[in-house]
Amino acid sequence: MSTGVLLNVEPSVLKFPLELKKQSSRSMKLINKTDKHAAFKVKTTNPRNYCVRPTTGVVSPRSTCHVTIKMQAQNEAPYDMRCKDKFFVQTVYAADGAATTEKIKKPEMFSKGDGKVVEEFKLRVL
Repeated sequence: MSTGVLLNVEPSVLKFPLELKKQSSRSMKLINKTDKHAAFKVKTTNPRNYCVRPTTGVVSPRSTCHVTIKMQAQNEAPYDMRCKDKFFVQTVYAADGAATTEKIKKPEMFSKGDGKVVEEFKLRVL
């Protein structure tokens, strides 16, 4: 588990079994441990290999959001059997849940500055 001020992210490492020509799926839990709404955005270093749903959203106070990550079917194993893919989760306070999908997708929502708290979590893929 990765712990921050706004959210806990579970698990801290995403483990996908390598089954050639088969899609596999994992779930990530975003747990809001505050009394404020928290907006999130999920990115990956290899967007062609993964489908993330939802990629953005708002987690209500003291609640949990589940994010599904599907790894596309692989035709061949990596030559060194190592995966260098990573996921990046950013979170910020969302004023009373007022963050809309359009607002969350704008880069300035997650930019640091003006005393804004932006939490960042990095998750490796195994």
